[in-house]
Amino acid sequence: MFRGKYYSGDEIEALSTGLKNSGRSIVLSLSPGPTPVNCSEHLKQFANLWRVSNDFWDNWKSLDHNFSLFAEWFGNGAPGHWPDGDMIPFGRICQRNCDVRPDRWTRFTRDEQLTLLSLWALAPSPLILGMNLPDNDAWTTAILTSPEVLAVDQDALGRQARRMTAAGDLAEMWVKELASGAYAVGFFNRTNQSVKVNYAWRHLGFLAAPAVRDLWLRQDLGRQEKFTASLPPHGCVLLRVK
Repeated sequence: MFRGKYYSGDEIEALSTGLKNSGRSIVLSLSPGPTPVNCSEHLKQFANLWRVSNDFWDNWKSLDHNFSLFAEWFGNGAPGHWPDGDMIPFGRICQRNCDVRPDRWTRFTRDEQLTLLSLWALAPSPLILGMNLPDNDAWTTAILTSPEVLAVDQDALGRQARRMTAAGDLAEMWVKELASGAYAVGFFNRTNQSVKVNYAWRHLGFLAAPAVRDLWLRQDLGRQEKFTASLPPHGCVLLRVK
């Protein structure tokens, strides 16, 4: 990972060439961001991942902004090159040295933590942890190791999620095609009030009621013609639909 300065296109190309000639398997991660979208073709050719945001910390404003950034980068991620939403500031952060002191526990609420991981999995963004792992509590460990959510991020097809929110909808919807032929679907509430979701699966192209599974709860919801739920402020639900 190269930090601390902005690299020109020629410098990135030289770095990439040098790493390829080393004879070792090395991932080239470029930081800091934000990276301009108009550099995408060069980045896809020479880097494996690149930061799309400024330094990302544990506040809702930053997380909310990353929805827009991932939407802007749609179509530019695939196996071997990924837009990166930055490290995940969960658990205990800023221990000993940090730009945004003091040493503290994450300021993200639990709903916001589920939203972040769901969005990163759908994007899909590299999952890089920015925390002191030995201090993790049971909640933090559980959400960071949730197998069905991690499987969405690591899906072999490597597709990026498309934002498909209709005008006027309070809940935002993101859809990602999976290698199994299923879809990962996230509904997000970016407002400060609870919102209801009432979505008919026929709008996603299903001619018959699909099987729906809640990936965070690891619970089958049965075959549904439509999905209904109430999302808390800054909350979400992540589903697999087939």
